[in-house]
Amino acid sequence: MSAGSSGWGEVPPPGGYGQQPGQQGPPSYGQQPGSYGQYGQQPGGFPPAWGPAPQPGIIPLRPLTIGEIYDGAIRSIRTNPAVMFVLSAVLVALATVVQGVATWSFFEDLNALVGMDPAQMENMATGPLLATLQSALIGYAISGFVSFLITTILNGLLIHAVSQAVIGRKMSLEEVWRATKGQIPRLLALSLVVSLLLILVVGLSVGIIVLLALSGSTALMALGTVVMLLVTLASMLAVVTLTVLATPALVLERAKVFTALRRSVTLTKKMFWRVLGIYLLTALLVAVLTSVISYPASMIGQILGSATGSYLLSLVAGVIAMAVTTPFMAAVTALLYIDVRIRLEGLDVELARAAQEA
Repeated sequence: MSAGSSGWGEVPPPGGYGQQPGQQGPPSYGQQPGSYGQYGQQPGGFPPAWGPAPQPGIIPLRPLTIGEIYDGAIRSIRTNPAVMFVLSAVLVALATVVQGVATWSFFEDLNALVGMDPAQMENMATGPLLATLQSALIGYAISGFVSFLITTILNGLLIHAVSQAVIGRKMSLEEVWRATKGQIPRLLALSLVVSLLLILVVGLSVGIIVLLALSGSTALMALGTVVMLLVTLASMLAVVTLTVLATPALVLERAKVFTALRRSVTLTKKMFWRVLGIYLLTALLVAVLTSVISYPASMIGQILGSATGSYLLSLVAGVIAMAVTTPFMAAVTALLYIDVRIRLEGLDVELARAAQEA
């Protein structure tokens, strides 16, 4: 199988790289930690002390530092901007247009309400207010659903493009789509499952807080609320961390939904704190970059004094911010997955072999 046909990472362990369970792979496949591979590598896939690791693409084929992960993410965007940036910008703009159209009537109604004096608001019937709220719920539900679809599909496409950039292969949009389209239903199902897990965590916490409130004890309710908030935060971080590698596992290993989730947990639990730290730092960087892009738009909107202009500027700023941050976040996730597998499974051996075949 060539490196570009369906991705180098189809790896249901422990049967060997690119092999289905029960099949026997060639000797160089599926090197386990403690075995010796190609290019004079030491056990576990580490590069030899006497020479640099090969680098056919955006990263050296060895365990990565956090700086190398971020550098590789930026390199992946620079080496294939048509897929990594232009595609992101187009799809994000499409999602934003849907959001703007779906929520525009609510925005106009909200401006009308803000412009009313208190006497007018007191005399206003509840019917129009309920209609406005209903319109808002429908609009945001539609835009949220479309954003969910587009973001999920985009992440899958970007992760596959990054995986090929690692072995020095620049894929066209058509090649990325052809290699990824079969996994799109599973990608959507995976994102839905992870979202439901997070909703379940929050729902359980809210339920417990409600029960504490029914106890009638103010002290118990206050203490219980603080504890449950901390537990909820910790639980959500644990869920996100343990499932963060499920998307690259699903795309690159052609895994099914729950297989990808199990794969992510298996990989992540051995390096939990490293994965959590890199994920939180990346999320912080993305939030700061988004604020840097969005803040000038909000300031210009305030200077113009036009609510409509301010809203349109915020949508444009959102498109720019997401077009930049979405490929970066997807690339970091893909490279983090590769780094973990290099450290735990000696994936650098298979990557070097795939680079030769690319």
